[in-house]
Amino acid sequence: MCKKPLTQDQLNSLYSKTEGWVVGLQLAGSSLAASADVDQFIASFAGINRHVLHFLSEEVLNNEPEFVQDFLLQTSILGRFNAALCNAVTGRTDCAELLAGLERDNLFVIPLDNQGNWYRYHSLFADLLFHRLKREAAGQVDDLHKRAASWYVSVGMPGEAVRHALASEDWDIVDQILHNHYEAVIRSEGAGQSYQCLNKLPVNLLRKYPRLIAQKAFSHLLRQGTESARECLEMAGGLSYPNPDEQQEFAGMLAAVNTYLHVFDHDFPKALSSAAEALMLLPSRNYYWRMLIGVFSGDARLFAGNPKGAYPLYLDAHTDSKMLNNTFAYLTTGFKVGTSLYYQGRLGDAEEYARKLLVLAREEGLSRMPRVGLLWPLLGDILREKGDLAEAERCVERGLIYNEAEKPSLGWNYLSAIAVAVSQQKYQEALLLFSEVENVHRDFGLPAFVTSPAVAWKARILLVQGDITGAREALASANIKETAPVQGGKERGFLVLARILLQEGKLDQVADLLMQVEQAADKGGYKRLYVETQLARADMEIKKHSPEAAEYCVVSALNIGVESGFFQTFIDEGRELDGLWPRVLEGLADKPELAELAAAVFEKLSPDSAQAAPGTPTGNRDQGLVEELSKRELTVLNLISQGLSNQEVSEKLILSPGTIKWYTSNIYGKLGVKNRAQAVIRARELNLLS
Repeated sequence: MCKKPLTQDQLNSLYSKTEGWVVGLQLAGSSLAASADVDQFIASFAGINRHVLHFLSEEVLNNEPEFVQDFLLQTSILGRFNAALCNAVTGRTDCAELLAGLERDNLFVIPLDNQGNWYRYHSLFADLLFHRLKREAAGQVDDLHKRAASWYVSVGMPGEAVRHALASEDWDIVDQILHNHYEAVIRSEGAGQSYQCLNKLPVNLLRKYPRLIAQKAFSHLLRQGTESARECLEMAGGLSYPNPDEQQEFAGMLAAVNTYLHVFDHDFPKALSSAAEALMLLPSRNYYWRMLIGVFSGDARLFAGNPKGAYPLYLDAHTDSKMLNNTFAYLTTGFKVGTSLYYQGRLGDAEEYARKLLVLAREEGLSRMPRVGLLWPLLGDILREKGDLAEAERCVERGLIYNEAEKPSLGWNYLSAIAVAVSQQKYQEALLLFSEVENVHRDFGLPAFVTSPAVAWKARILLVQGDITGAREALASANIKETAPVQGGKERGFLVLARILLQEGKLDQVADLLMQVEQAADKGGYKRLYVETQLARADMEIKKHSPEAAEYCVVSALNIGVESGFFQTFIDEGRELDGLWPRVLEGLADKPELAELAAAVFEKLSPDSAQAAPGTPTGNRDQGLVEELSKRELTVLNLISQGLSNQEVSEKLILSPGTIKWYTSNIYGKLGVKNRAQAVIRARELNLLS
């Protein structure tokens, strides 16, 4: 017996390790008596513990006939198994009868379904078997894994096949499986696993399977930057397939990767040209790459300031993702559809998309995937625009946590974080966030669709702080200046330049610049940009002593605001117009919807207003959490709300302080907060406390 009683948490861990096996618990108790560190012992407790090893060897394994022992050892490499797989791995033909006998004799074989098709070994027994296999027949291990990999390929489960091929360290087999089944592997294992596989494969083998180099180039664009991706493309340029159909498909994949590379470089005409080439080359059955082309083509339009043109392309890609039966791809294309809806000012539709996708991610166990990390800031952008800044901040912070692996997505999420900080008038915090974008860019090389908007934000903040010189320098670094044409994707930067010119009294130049930005916003259906332009135009008209024209501009913006659901943009961009709002309100007596929005904005902008005006949009607190708290988490949360420390909570629940810390971390993540005080406040808002 151990020197002091085990905590409930330790008992739970030990019960999990032994899977409730009474003798296993007794054997663990025997070993615990000599253990100085109980937690470490429990964490490392396995079938090779000397007491367990001796018992299972002497009392169980050695009592079986030799052919049964051989079967058990050979199949110990399998995390789960059925009769057909066991036949393939062992070379036998009677594994169905063997498995039935093992189950009947309770020989540590656990059925995984009601039909008796799939089984696994008790974890401690599996540890013993594999330990014995490596000791007595180490030379068989790689070959057994290869047989398992071959069987999994034959039954259409390449994700499992890759696992065994990697275990065998036969890179040629790994290459073959990935080459022939890459999209299926992504569907079952996720992009991260495929990325790691590609990075492990020797270059000389990759040259035998050129399509994998295209896959590697794309994955490196997302995770390592353009330089590494260009190296892959350069390597691929000298390779080909002897089969014409395979070569055409390979060329289509390279054209697709080049499409995204051109999007990174902000060269949208080249991107669209490469996309058209890729679609001509790729076969109609290649839904995966055709879906990516739809996304890249949509990106080329969205980042050029044309969300209206991007929307149908994203929808087509979303349809292709359904054909793939790939939840990961479906979340990706769904995010793109939601983003284009947001840019078009369809906030309600965008929010519905974001929330449904987040629920789907939770149901499919994908809540922490990097691509899901994009959905949280999208929801945050929408809530920020509706005036719920606190909830928006929580959503954005959550996205930043999940998006660390994919750097373009991380940079994109920082833009949402900067927007929230600006809306909160936390300008120094916003500049610090811009510095984070610079850091990622320095290490990775972010695409222009991140760096250009980031520069526009920096310039806008510096202008608000009165640093016109700094704002000009920031814009000039992105080639945003009076002598440069208004480029698609840089319109918001040119809008900031127009505000600088306003400050400098250069009204004629302002009028020309605003006209160009307004035309771009109108043509591309970029509603928020249109609203911002109208508010800047109103400022210009005030400086030209034309209050009627200024009022007309604000009313035009309000019409879009009511139609779309915009609110915060009027606060952020309308601060210079505070003297105009009473006049606007007077003219809206017969337009109640516009008057309601104008009154809410005016109330919010009033110096004595500490909170949003009545009727101000307040987000979606009543919709609750996307990811609900468990019963245990709710219990911990209630105790925290009573002021108990982690130590006191652990004593009350008979759990270790480390476990309580783990629970509180989960709670903070689900509530989107940083500390105990914020968690309690948020819990009260959601009526979670009993």
